This record gives sequence, C-alpha cells and structure tokens, in this order.
Amino acid sequence: MLSLLFGFHGRINRAKYWFGSLLIGFAGFLAIGLLLAIASGGAVDAKTKGQQLAIFGACALMLAPVLALMAWSGFAIQVKRFHDRGRSGWLASLPLVVGTAMMLTLLGAIAGQTPPLALVAQVEPYAGVLWLINLAFFIDLGCLPGKQGPNRYSDQPGLSGMSKPSPSAGQPSPGSKPAGASLGMQAAMERAIAQRGALGSASAKAGALPKASSAQAPAAAFAPASPSAVASQGPRGFGRRPTR
Repeated sequence: MLSLLFGFHGRINRAKYWFGSLLIGFAGFLAIGLLLAIASGGAVDAKTKGQQLAIFGACALMLAPVLALMAWSGFAIQVKRFHDRGRSGWLASLPLVVGTAMMLTLLGAIAGQTPPLALVAQVEPYAGVLWLINLAFFIDLGCLPGKQGPNRYSDQPGLSGMSKPSPSAGQPSPGSKPAGASLGMQAAMERAIAQRGALGSASAKAGALPKASSAQAPAAAFAPASPSAVASQGPRGFGRRPTR
C-alpha cells in the first residue's frame, strides 16, 4: 500500500490505478470535511473577528499538508501508470506545469488590477488546456490497458510473482520414465499377447489332426475285411495254422 500511494518505481495496472485514486479522493474528502467542520465550529464560538481569522488560519495550515499529501500520492500513482503504458512518468507533471502558469498569470493580473472580464479571458486558455489534459489522462491511464510483457520500468503487473519454469522443465528425471515409453511398452505387451494367442490357436488346430486319426484307428481295426483280403488268406478252419 505504501509503494502504491507514495512510490514512483514500478508499474500498476488499471485496477490499482482506480483503487489508489478513489482511496486518495475519499481520504482527502474526509480530511478536508473534518478540518472545515472544526474551523466552522471554532468560528461560531469565537467572539471577535480576530479569533475567527486565527482559527481559519490554523485550519489552512493544517489543510496544506493534507493537500500536499494528496498531490504527492496522485502524482505517484500516475507515474507508475504511465510506466505501465510504456511512457515516461514525467508526463504526469503536465497538469502541474499548466496549473503553475495559470496561477502566475492570475496573480499577475490581480497585482496589475486587471478588470474581472479581462482576468477571466486570460485564465480561460489555461483552463481549457487543463481540461484536455485531464481528459487525455482519463482515457490513457484509466481506460487503456498496459503494455504486454516487461519493459524498461518493470515486469508486467500481476506476472512478476509467478514462478518461471526451470531450464530442465519438460525433461524426464533420471529415475522416471517418460509417458511415451510406458505407452510403447504397453503396446508391445499387447502385440506379444496377440501373437501368443495366434500361435496357440495354430498349435491347437495342428494337434487336432492326429487325434482324429487315432480316433479312427479302432474303428478300422473292427471294420470287416474286404473279400479280396479274405481270398488272399485262403480258407480258415478250426485248428489250422495260418499260412506264412
């Protein structure tokens, strides 16, 4: 908060600019209203005009530091906002220069006993320039966004506290496996399982053929012999040895 209200270094965004400006205006309004209330109460209780002038003089002396503090804070906020826009903070002194020139012209006209109409005519150009400057400040500082990224004054507001990635970011540690390697291993395992299943089905088909032939062997053994086979063996009788 102290850096926002009284410091001239760094950058601030639009949110902090409006927050600081409204805070200064509200605090200054309360301080000035309190001093004027005290002065009015003292002037009512005063019995002579000399006492009233003394009370108002004391309040004016107390009011001067308040106005100076408000001017300092407003100038500091505008300087940091100009930094965020990528411009020099000395641009915030333009209203002060024009206001000083207007006050000198006003004092010179009063000292020279200038008529009121001529006095107003001399002050009007300065008032018009001040109005244009304030309008430009309102648009440039209060409405337009700041420059993206760091500049010669500071980092972008809101990003200076963020952690920057280390140079080794994105590289796997020695003891860790990258995600791509784990996916590749999983795909290889799936392929191996598929190949093993294919080999198992092929071997099952190959083993089914011998089983079928062995199953047909008993049936062939008990099948009746053909007539040609019986004729080649000759007549069989009881107790006769087969011919060799």
